[in-house]
Amino acid sequence: MVGPAETEAYAQLERRIRYRDAALAFEFELGRYLAGQLELNELAGQILKAVWDKADDAQRARMGSNDAWSAGAVGTDRAELRRVVDSGNLRERQNMIRNADTNHVFGELFGTPTWHQELTAEWDSQVRRDSKREKLTDLSPEKAVPPLSAAERRISVSPEGPEGRLLWWPGSSTREIKLSSPTQRSADATGGVVFAGTSNTTYVNFYVVDTLVKAGALPSVDWQKMRLLMLATMLPVGRPGHHTFHEVMRGAALAEEKFLGGNVLHYQDDWGRYRNLAPLTEEELRTHVAIDGRFPDEHALNVAPGQTVNDPLVTELVRGREAAQLAGATPSVGGDSLPLCADRRRSPTATGQSPSKPRGPLPSLPPQALTVASAAALRPTSASPHGRENLPDRQGLSTERRPTPAHNRPPARRR
Repeated sequence: MVGPAETEAYAQLERRIRYRDAALAFEFELGRYLAGQLELNELAGQILKAVWDKADDAQRARMGSNDAWSAGAVGTDRAELRRVVDSGNLRERQNMIRNADTNHVFGELFGTPTWHQELTAEWDSQVRRDSKREKLTDLSPEKAVPPLSAAERRISVSPEGPEGRLLWWPGSSTREIKLSSPTQRSADATGGVVFAGTSNTTYVNFYVVDTLVKAGALPSVDWQKMRLLMLATMLPVGRPGHHTFHEVMRGAALAEEKFLGGNVLHYQDDWGRYRNLAPLTEEELRTHVAIDGRFPDEHALNVAPGQTVNDPLVTELVRGREAAQLAGATPSVGGDSLPLCADRRRSPTATGQSPSKPRGPLPSLPPQALTVASAAALRPTSASPHGRENLPDRQGLSTERRPTPAHNRPPARRR
C-alpha cells in the first residue's frame, strides 16, 4: 500500500520531470532571443577585432574553419574572415573566437588561463560519446537565428530535401558527464540541467576578455552582457545546444571568481534561475522567452503566470532556502539528489536546493516505483502549448572535436 510519504515522492518526481522538460524548451527560446540582439553581436565584434588586431597572418588563418559541423564556420579565405570581423553575424564571430581558442591562438597571445580547481576536477568525469547515434542538429537551415550567411550555407548546409540539411554538431551530442560526478549531483540538487559539463569555453572567453580589458585593448566590458553573449552562442544551435544554461552560468561564475574578483554575476541556482538573468528583467523574459508566458517552475507546478503558491517547499524550490526561511517557513526535507535514469534525454532533475546545504533523501520507494518513474521520465512530452516543436528524443547538439591542447593545457581539455 502506498502511504503519504510515497505519494509525495511520486508528486515530486513528476514535478521534476515537468520542470526539466520545460527548462530545455525555455533555454532554446532564450538562446534564439539573445542571438537576435544586435548589441550582443556588437560586443562579439569588439572582442573579435581586438584579437584579430593582435594576431599575425598565420594566427589569423587559424581563426577560420572549413568544418561543416562547426556552427558559424565560413571557411579560411582571408577576405571572408575579414568580412566576419567587420560585419559578420554573432554565430560567425563567435566561431572565429572559438577557433582562436582551440587552435591555440589564445594561448600564444594571452598565455594559459589559471584553471579553477572545480573545472580541473570535473575533467576526469567527462566522457567522449563515440556511439553512432545521430549527432546532427535537429534545426532546419531556415530556423537558424541569426539567419545563415551565404558563407555558412556553403560550408554547413547539404543539398538534402527542399531546404537542405544543416550539418552542425551540437556539443552535447559528442560528450557527457558521468552521472556519479559531483557536478551532476550538485546540479540534481538545484534543478540545473547538465549534459556535457561546465562550459570551459565560457571560462576561457572571460579570461581572454579580462586580459584584453586590462591591457587596454578593449574598453570596460559589461560582464552581465558578456554572459548573455555566451548563452547566445551556446543555446540556440539545437535542443539541447553546445551547453545548457546551467553549464554556461557555472562557467561564468567560476571565471568571475578566478579573474574578476567581483560579485556582479549573481546566479540564482534553484528553480527560479530563469527569472533572474540581469540585465534582462523578469517581465522581458516572461514576454519574449517564456512559453505560454510561464517560466519552467510555473509549468512544473502547473500554476498560472505569476501565481503565488503558499507552500514552504515551493518557496524553497523557486526562490531558494533563504527566501523560505525569511518567509517564516521551515525548510522542507526530502528531495532526491540522485538521477533515476541513466539516459539524460528524459532523466528528471532534482528539486531545488543549495549544494552546500544538501537535503535528505526522498522516502524509500519500492523497485516498481523506480521503474514507473524512469518510464515516465523517458516518455516524450510536448515542449510548447503554442505548437512549437516537441523536445527531441535524443541528446541534441554537438560541439566540434577539440584538438589535443597545447600550452600546458591538460590533455582532457573540454569545451
